[in-house]
Amino acid sequence: MAAPWSRCARISPIPLCRRPSAGLIFRAQGSPAWERTGPAVRAWPSLGPTTTEEWTVSRSVNKIILVGNVGSDPDVRVTSAGVKIARVSLATNWRTGGEQPEERTDWHRVNLWGRLAQVAEDYVSKGDKLYVEGYLQYDSYERDGVTIPTAEIRAREMIMLTPKAED
Repeated sequence: MAAPWSRCARISPIPLCRRPSAGLIFRAQGSPAWERTGPAVRAWPSLGPTTTEEWTVSRSVNKIILVGNVGSDPDVRVTSAGVKIARVSLATNWRTGGEQPEERTDWHRVNLWGRLAQVAEDYVSKGDKLYVEGYLQYDSYERDGVTIPTAEIRAREMIMLTPKAED
């Protein structure tokens, strides 16, 4: 199978992914950042918005960046509309300072949609280190008549940080 990044230019006039030396970067198709900047993608964040639309969008921020380890293989499903969704549990660790430092692990639910879900299904497995960038999405479901709130990360970008195994 051809590498997913080799087909990027043929999929769309707007680059959807690229391969740097540090890892694989995959962006969700239709991501607002790509739509605003167009084909001339900035390598570094700009010093400020360049269009009226960017000024309007910049008034609020819902952005999550996580770097952690995958807890289990992705759980892949397909919606009734035929869109693939991969759910990944991502563990992040942090330590408290002081005389008796304490280490804590937080688990995050990450949803990858469409192309990102396909990449996760094909290449991501338990123990892999991932960089995920997206936004926080709140929802709820009902179990036994009780409404249970949930918070999930909807990924817009994923970078696979685990080195590829040599064949």
